[in-house]
Amino acid sequence: MDSLQLEYTYLLTSQLEDQRRYFETKLGRVEEAAGKELSEMTCRAKEVQEEKNVLQGEIELMNKEKMKVEVKLSQMSIKVGKLTSELSEEKQLNKSLRQNQEEWQTRLKRAEIEINVMKEVKDKEIGELKEQVRDLMFYLEAQAKVKDSPLKNDIAGGSIVVGEAAGATPKKSTNGNRKRKN
Repeated sequence: MDSLQLEYTYLLTSQLEDQRRYFETKLGRVEEAAGKELSEMTCRAKEVQEEKNVLQGEIELMNKEKMKVEVKLSQMSIKVGKLTSELSEEKQLNKSLRQNQEEWQTRLKRAEIEINVMKEVKDKEIGELKEQVRDLMFYLEAQAKVKDSPLKNDIAGGSIVVGEAAGATPKKSTNGNRKRKN
């Protein structure tokens, strides 16, 4: 029985030794795979961390850009408001100027009409005054001639008839009438 026990122990030992080697090999492979996986995970974690840092930098840049754009938008909104109010003021001013222009054009037309009427009246008065001056000159010349004439007594009681001029109405005047005008 000793030999059987010894053989059984030897067989058991060899079997256990084979199992230990088998499991040690298997454990080595698992450890190697786990180490590889750990190494890959560490590399991946580093890459993800770097990617995260890059994305955070981009987010910060975008936030800064967003703030700049919001400031510009605010400034542009203020400018648009000012320009809108200036435009409405300009429109109102333009409307007022148009109304004033129309009013002044109406006044100008009235003034031109009044000037033309006044000119016609003045021209008519000037014509009448010229006619009166002509008549007065004629009277004075006639008076001077009568004064120097030897027939002055005969002429003093007479009347003068003037012939029609082109486009003029006949006038009858006497020395007595002319003396009243003076």
